[in-house]
Amino acid sequence: MTELDYFDTLIKSRFTEMFGDIKQSPYPFKRGYQLFKFSSGKFLEESKRTIDGIPVYGGNGISWYTDTPLLTSPTIVIGRVGVYCGNVRLVKDPCWVTDNAIYIKSFHTNDLEIEFVKQLMVLMDFHQYSDESAQPKITQKPLEESEYIVPPIELQREFINFCNQVDKSKVIYKEVVSKFDDLIKSRFIEMFGNPLYQTSDYAYAPINSFAKCVAGATPSTAVNEYWEGGDIPWLSSGEVNKGRIYSTEKTITQKGYDNCSTHLVPAHTVLIALAGQGKTRGTVAVAEIALCTNQSICSILTDDSIDTDYLFHALKIQYDRIRSMSNGDGGRGGLNLEIVGKITVPKPPIELQKQFAKFVNQVDKSKSILLDSILNSLKT
Repeated sequence: MTELDYFDTLIKSRFTEMFGDIKQSPYPFKRGYQLFKFSSGKFLEESKRTIDGIPVYGGNGISWYTDTPLLTSPTIVIGRVGVYCGNVRLVKDPCWVTDNAIYIKSFHTNDLEIEFVKQLMVLMDFHQYSDESAQPKITQKPLEESEYIVPPIELQREFINFCNQVDKSKVIYKEVVSKFDDLIKSRFIEMFGNPLYQTSDYAYAPINSFAKCVAGATPSTAVNEYWEGGDIPWLSSGEVNKGRIYSTEKTITQKGYDNCSTHLVPAHTVLIALAGQGKTRGTVAVAEIALCTNQSICSILTDDSIDTDYLFHALKIQYDRIRSMSNGDGGRGGLNLEIVGKITVPKPPIELQKQFAKFVNQVDKSKSILLDSILNSLKT
């Protein structure tokens, strides 16, 4: 769970408080086909794509722009294909929706606020309807057959107001945290120079000179014994964006661990994503618990000459450069252990690294205090 996930948890808690369980509410339920008309988006020819104008939405936000909208009324867009399959987005302005998404073409009722429907669909987690193929996808049928709660319109509006307050607070928190992160980056460059431009007064050293790089593996998903009831944390590359890893979405059993080539790495290990769609590849994290990973994550097992927090930020600053080191044409391929091992960082005395780590810890405490303050204010 990331810090921002706490805001979503707050929304889930308020929903349960107001409406009960999402599947066992005291308020009436109706099938999707009774409430909405779903439609698949339409392919937009390349000749009609522009650099500005009407936004064109795919499964994960705006893909392009165009001159003519497909829709002029507010709608909800649901990712249909790929890694963003099941993502839910409310679009209020005229737009185009591509064939990578499904959208609500019309409502059959006046008993639902569209903002409430958006939050409801997020909580219903449409990702569960994706198939198990290499390119996950969902169809309209499970969306049409699902049951949707229809509470009194006044309660919907009260819930929407609360969600709006949470969203505003999340934006404020993200802005302040961004300034905290800039402060850490500035302190790093002040103390050690900028690794991007090799400006450090300290000698640069490749990772493989002070660490061993190991990749994980994935137990067969076809064998239930490898997963069910497991207590060994197992990290997927999509979770690396959490930054600090205190828990994992999945766990494996000892039998699963013994039957694949993953490695259990100790707490305070720096991790880097070797592959992944979007911004994942090259993203750095720190395992704050002992865990194992899939094959798309490199665990950097350092010796005593490198501090974890120091290395984390030394690599985080180099994110764009690390992505550009990917193999494959134009950097579209992935990283590998050999590439990661050749990444260089300045190597100052360990005492200075720990001094920097202490500063990071103080900033992180300030973030936690801010988060607690904002969440407590929303609960009252």
